[in-house]
Amino acid sequence: MVTKSEFNDWRNLAITQELLTGLVEQANQIATELLRRSTVDTNRDQWLKGTLVGIDLACGFVPELVPENVEEAVDGVSIKDLEDAA
Repeated sequence: MVTKSEFNDWRNLAITQELLTGLVEQANQIATELLRRSTVDTNRDQWLKGTLVGIDLACGFVPELVPENVEEAVDGVSIKDLEDAA
């Protein structure tokens, strides 16, 4: 597991940004093909739609993040909030 700052650091790396840009460009090419084609090719259409779903999942990936310190919220409640409520 990684912390939010580690994930943000990875997400902001130039190589990660290039990967995401390439995925978005590929998704745009696929969408263009699906929209411009005048005939139906069921097998290819399904494959392309599945590829778009995979690209969407990859671009939106966020791992389970661990708190960076004990004061950070867990399920929206911080340890300080719990202490204050007691």
